[in-house]
Amino acid sequence: MVTDAIAQQRTALQAGRKLAAKAYGTALNEAARTYIATLRAVRRKVTSEIEVERLEAQRRAFANLLRVELAALATARLSSEAGLVFKTPAASDKSLPAQSERSTRTHPPKSIGQHARAA
Repeated sequence: MVTDAIAQQRTALQAGRKLAAKAYGTALNEAARTYIATLRAVRRKVTSEIEVERLEAQRRAFANLLRVELAALATARLSSEAGLVFKTPAASDKSLPAQSERSTRTHPPKSIGQHARAA
């Protein structure tokens, strides 16, 4: 499927795997050709106006999805060309210290000259 190939290529680019991204790009081109051929075949078989309208609505919805997916892919390509690699944190990485290690303060410290407000 076209969107799967886009996602795979974007993920490869974000991981810095350019050769894999190129292979997924080839898969994307093939998926796009298959989609266009299938759409043309379906259009030839559609006979009623209701079916034509439904098919066109589905095509527009897919086109909107593709705009978003292709924009994300373009961003990943630019980032890859700039040498940026995105790392996803491992499951064992902790983003916050354990509760027992956290500061008990819940408000920022008062700066000099700042008076406490009545609650």
